[in-house]
Amino acid sequence: MKGCDLFVVVEESCFVICKLNRKRYDSDVWDVLYDSAVELAESINFNPSLPRNDAAARQQNRPNVPVANPSGYWKLNLYFPFVDQLMSLLEAEPQYIAQHLLTKKSR
Repeated sequence: MKGCDLFVVVEESCFVICKLNRKRYDSDVWDVLYDSAVELAESINFNPSLPRNDAAARQQNRPNVPVANPSGYWKLNLYFPFVDQLMSLLEAEPQYIAQHLLTKKSR
């Protein structure tokens, strides 16, 4: 049975949070992700675009951040919220969350 020290797991989660935070503000990381997504979309004949604007005034259940291009839209409405949510989950109670990383055999 392999042991797991929760203090090490908490330290590692702090390391992951720092890495995510750096990547969140690194525009090169987003550019690579977006370019990969565009390449994948093109392979199935799909062109990334902005959502229609005619419903923007009435839309209440979806963010409508004004942007100039699809890359900016998806960065502000998908990438940032996803990374922020991931970091907040890791920051919430890392010692508690770390327990879920352990297998039943190691408990």
